Amino acid sequence: EYADAEFVLEDGKYVCGWAIEKMSKSMYNVVNPDHIVRDYGADTLRMYEMFLGPLEQSKPWDTNGIDGVHKFLRRFWRLFFDRDGKLILTDEKPTAGELKTLHKTIRKVTEDIENFSFNTSVSAFMICLNELSNQKCAKRAVLEPLVVLIAPFAPHLAEEVWEQLGHGTSVFDARFPEYDEKYLVEDSFEYPVSFNGKMRFKKELSLSLSPKEVEAAVLADPAAAVKEVSGKEIPAGFKIKILENDPAYDATFVLPPLVSGNISDRELDEVAAGICGMQTCAMDACGVAGNYSK
Repeated sequence: EYADAEFVLEDGKYVCGWAIEKMSKSMYNVVNPDHIVRDYGADTLRMYEMFLGPLEQSKPWDTNGIDGVHKFLRRFWRLFFDRDGKLILTDEKPTAGELKTLHKTIRKVTEDIENFSFNTSVSAFMICLNELSNQKCAKRAVLEPLVVLIAPFAPHLAEEVWEQLGHGTSVFDARFPEYDEKYLVEDSFEYPVSFNGKMRFKKELSLSLSPKEVEAAVLADPAAAVKEVSGKEIPAGFKIKILENDPAYDATFVLPPLVSGNISDRELDEVAAGICGMQTCAMDACGVAGNYSK
């Protein structure tokens, strides 16, 4: 059929077009998974296919993200072993932060498996890995349940690590971990602190603190020594407002001085700029500025 076919060239070059089509032999666009398994391993291919998107939806095949999943699995391996392949786990008692990271991941992955939302499970594993790496966690009580948790997603890696941990049976014979709500209770909050409408830093404080205690902790922080207050006493009328019970504005704001008595439109605009950066105040439309009436 194509015995007399020839390429159509443009300026002596063959221009190859592209289109998004379903994989099929007739379109000659089938990707051989053997090549990916050879270069990256079966676990990488398995997790990458899950990571592409919701299971019930069609997704464009793009190999650009495979390397990222492969690096994630290599980083996961380094939680357990050093560069010489020696196991580095300890039997130390885990911290509250490490237990919170573990049980948060267990809850998320358990719910996602039941809903066939495997792509968000992979994201949860990546977040968990970043947090444990920052915490420099090498504790068996935290990492061993994580091996069982990731086994349905990366079975070959999990089986190898499980054996190195000293278990004589398969990782799939182990009991799937369950999360404990007591480790998920929030006892602190990371307050974004802004001076005159510009966020300067974040400070994590206990949720049990009163607004006055939060105010004192923020002003005592070395990061609060910006040019607006550095080397100066807090002027009279300088007000710190902690907005509570509003998820959209759950933060600490340091506002410009408020004038007692009647406030002009210009002064009200300055207050609005200090809260949300708006140059003019729309009292009726803005829930934040609505807290400051004439």
